[in-house]
Amino acid sequence: MTTFIHDNTVTREEIEYSLNNRPLLENHSLGKDFGEQDTIQILRLFTGELEKFKPCLSHPGVGTRFKRFYSFLKSLETLPANNREAFEMFAQHLGRVNSFRALALTPDVFESEVIQNNMIRPKGRLNASEDTIKQIVLDYGVRNICVDRLYYTHEIPHDASVSLHDDGETATLIASTFVRDYTKQKVFLMELSVPVVETIGYTIADIQHEGRGRFFEYQGVWFDTELETTERYVVYGIPFYRERLVNLRVFESAKQVEDYIAPFRVRQQKHKNEVEN
Repeated sequence: MTTFIHDNTVTREEIEYSLNNRPLLENHSLGKDFGEQDTIQILRLFTGELEKFKPCLSHPGVGTRFKRFYSFLKSLETLPANNREAFEMFAQHLGRVNSFRALALTPDVFESEVIQNNMIRPKGRLNASEDTIKQIVLDYGVRNICVDRLYYTHEIPHDASVSLHDDGETATLIASTFVRDYTKQKVFLMELSVPVVETIGYTIADIQHEGRGRFFEYQGVWFDTELETTERYVVYGIPFYRERLVNLRVFESAKQVEDYIAPFRVRQQKHKNEVEN
């Protein structure tokens, strides 16, 4: 079976997929995607010889990491010849990350929805086309889509995003809350090797409402909003499921879930105490 996870590089197929979803646009509203404050900083940084690379910033995985992209370009002895080359070089610079997605599904639905599609699709794809999802990302902007996902505002007609978590326990905990009957549904925990450039560069702290603290509690577990590992947002979906799968674990009972999460709950409490003390 073909695999994309033998090293830290991003494959040609993954580059093409990423640019098919969001081409590097010449005249793109950065403000709609990334908000006024970030756009002001982008316009200040990308001047002179770097101004020609602004189309790269229209890509969600680059624009939400504009400071890292700027530092990357400044570190090069010779600048890329064009935006396509700059994007590919930055994608390889970011590399890959192993992260987790968990779903509460019946085995039959897991087979038909994930395995047969070879993709983890956003919920919006259940009743909207791929082209519709792409247009929604353009129309509503990356930041608003992430906020909608975090707070379930339902202000966007079709969910265009998926969450990943670098701790499998986080993904499992969230998915387990959607299980109604373990005799029918299971929690499928998928560890995947994903190009970092396909993920959004925001942490929860970057998009949560002002005045919220660094830590929040969910189902008895504390989470750090300033860590990218807590939640990675992905727009459009996660393709190449078979090629990217590192490990699949299936939880068949609430006890199995709790036994898996219990040590993590302790570690998270310890992390919170260390940060606050």
